[in-house]
Amino acid sequence: MASMDEDPLDESRQFMRELILRFERSFQEVSRSIASNTRAVEQVEIRLRNFNREMEERHLELRAEYQAQRGTLLAILDRLDRLNGNGGTAPA
Repeated sequence: MASMDEDPLDESRQFMRELILRFERSFQEVSRSIASNTRAVEQVEIRLRNFNREMEERHLELRAEYQAQRGTLLAILDRLDRLNGNGGTAPA
């Protein structure tokens, strides 16, 4: 309770200053937390980009390997067709 010597207006000003200081401290904590979370999200984003690039490279490698194997298999089948001389039907 305010003493007789204190001005109620001074007491209100002091109360408002304390509220503002509390708000500023809370805001600074939230700002630091957001900054920290932003850095963490950026790091995850970088790792995901790297992972996606690696998966794309692997996909291209597997696709090239598949195409090479398919080409080899078709060449073998064509050769067998020519060796059989009967349009690809193997003798029973």
